[in-house]
Amino acid sequence: MAHELTDTDNMLSVREMPWHGLGSVLPTEPTRAEAQAIAHPWEPVSAPVFAREMQVTPTGDLVEGFGEVEGFQAIQRSDNGATLSITNDTYGIVKNDEMWDIAEAVGNLGTDIHIETAGSLAGGKRVWVLLRFDEPIQITGDENGATLPLFALQNSHDGSSSFRGQALNTRIVCANTSAAADIEARKHGYEFRFRHSSKVTDRLEQAKEAVSMWRSGGAAWDREKRILADTRITASQQIEFIERFQPMPPEHLTTDRVRANVETARSQVREILTSETCASISDNAFGLFQAGIEWQQHFRATKGTGRERMESHFKRSMLSDGRVREDTLQLVREIALV
Repeated sequence: MAHELTDTDNMLSVREMPWHGLGSVLPTEPTRAEAQAIAHPWEPVSAPVFAREMQVTPTGDLVEGFGEVEGFQAIQRSDNGATLSITNDTYGIVKNDEMWDIAEAVGNLGTDIHIETAGSLAGGKRVWVLLRFDEPIQITGDENGATLPLFALQNSHDGSSSFRGQALNTRIVCANTSAAADIEARKHGYEFRFRHSSKVTDRLEQAKEAVSMWRSGGAAWDREKRILADTRITASQQIEFIERFQPMPPEHLTTDRVRANVETARSQVREILTSETCASISDNAFGLFQAGIEWQQHFRATKGTGRERMESHFKRSMLSDGRVREDTLQLVREIALV
């Protein structure tokens, strides 16, 4: 069950039915109280932990019984008593209501923030709230440039992860999309995390700071992309980009195999620039940037075979391409003189 929505989990989504067809689909945005009542109508609570042990009765008989285990606690659901985890007693519980407090604080930063999805996974071990911003980023001249910014609050009650706030574009509706959101947020750095011992007042302030950082960072990148999209490039500048993006080693150090590989890579970049991906931006600097990133993520050769090859490609494309993006952007700026 890839979605990890069990019979004791609840979720809601606004307008759009999730791929798994589960949960409540609402025609309009709910209030906080309405959404919380559907997605999280319970709280995580602490309970003592008992272990089987041998005990001595007042008469001196040795019997089997149960004794409380000091230093540990069970985290259970307040509605059905299900045990979500066993942790040390210093582990601070972040209640579902506190998560909604932060969601409400994020929403109060502007009138363009709405509840998109919310729910729990694995019987309540993991929970989330997803907010939607009415601020799609549109790159002038790029028909594929629109995005729908989202902000997620995710938490675990089983000790598997910290409480985190994430600015992203992944619509969380299941375990897979929850994991994808974690990858995306870490990749771009728009994430804050709280240890489970933090105070809720600290969380509220950090949430506000994180959203402010994300919005200013997003606006800055939007301005950068608009400048690139407005900067026309010549045929000679495009050739220069391709040759510098895929440089040929000095003649005395170049084998026939290396030379062939470089020419193949250059040809692939040229194909990307004339493909549907860059159809509306091939004549500007933003098109060069997009072509460079697409080559890195989808065309660059990956070592290994089978599963090893797929994992290597995934890690490079999703987790470690930040330096490549920076270098590609710098190269485009130099060539386009922006």
